[in-house]
Amino acid sequence: MYRGIVIKFLAGSAIFLTLSLWWACDQLPTSIEDKTQTDPLAGESVVVSVLALDFDYAAGSFFVTVKVLSKDSVERVVGGFFFDDSVYAQLTLADDGQGEDILPGDNQYNAVWYAGGIDPEVQSDWDFTATAYSVSGDSASAGTSIHLIPPEPPVIETILAPDTLYLDDTDWALDTLRARVSHPEGLDEIRDVFFRSKRPSDSDFGAAFNLWDDGGETVLFIIPVQNDTLRLTSFDAVAGDGVYSFPIALNPSGQTGTTYYQFQSRAWNGQISPTVTDSLVILPSPSASGSASGTLSTVATQNPWN
Repeated sequence: MYRGIVIKFLAGSAIFLTLSLWWACDQLPTSIEDKTQTDPLAGESVVVSVLALDFDYAAGSFFVTVKVLSKDSVERVVGGFFFDDSVYAQLTLADDGQGEDILPGDNQYNAVWYAGGIDPEVQSDWDFTATAYSVSGDSASAGTSIHLIPPEPPVIETILAPDTLYLDDTDWALDTLRARVSHPEGLDEIRDVFFRSKRPSDSDFGAAFNLWDDGGETVLFIIPVQNDTLRLTSFDAVAGDGVYSFPIALNPSGQTGTTYYQFQSRAWNGQISPTVTDSLVILPSPSASGSASGTLSTVATQNPWN
């Protein structure tokens, strides 16, 4: 009885093994169609595609990335910029991990063209064509275009500053310069807001000082006064609301007269807003007889008004 069971088991195993081998033989070969679908060259000797074409308005530069696949080694990849069917620049792209290229040998070739002659204020269409050559002499080309739109500058909407400020007999007179600034694409596009001042004793406007939209967290000045210390922040009320602030600090012996100031703002795209001018009339205290109650020790690269 046991002998019969063993024979049946062996016969069943042989049938299962035969079916398994047949199934494996049917799955192992890969058809020509499958090879074509998984071949990135799709039967071509060289394949070129433009992955990116960007223009940096602040730097005045075009950046381009081209992907190249070749059956043989790539000898060179060149590109050209065209405007109104005229060639403006020709350049060689590299895949060496140097300069504009990040990773060597990844089949992505990069280059930059510093187009100093382009006026970023003028809308225009630019064409770019890349051609790759293999060591065997095969080549392929690909192109794309970019439409340049003039970038927007920030907008200084309102200056929120006193028109008149009186000196104090014995103490610092404090107030705040504020400018409400916006940008068509949002506040994140604002790089900085700054002003220049011209006091009565100045012949011209001085250095630029930054205004702050930090909610008053940044300490700009430390003023020793008698046995105490006056710490001046930006006097900004709310961080990130588009209102930029800077403290006015006038000591008792400060200059009187009219101080003029100019406000401007820069965007990250390099554009600068038109200048907005305002003025502050500084008047003496009705009974001015005191002297400066302290000297200024800066903790930032800025100076007070007086």
